[in-house]
Amino acid sequence: MLMFISALAGLTAFYLLYRHRQITAMLRPINDITTNIADPPLFVAVLP
Repeated sequence: MLMFISALAGLTAFYLLYRHRQITAMLRPINDITTNIADPPLFVAVLP
């Protein structure tokens, strides 16, 4: 029984990491954002 639970936990962890990797592969990397150095956007405060 303990072996079954261990195998299930391992497979669940593998699936969650694998699925997370699939989903993030469809998105742009966070470092793909560029800033226009010549004309940067104005800073707008969220709170006054």
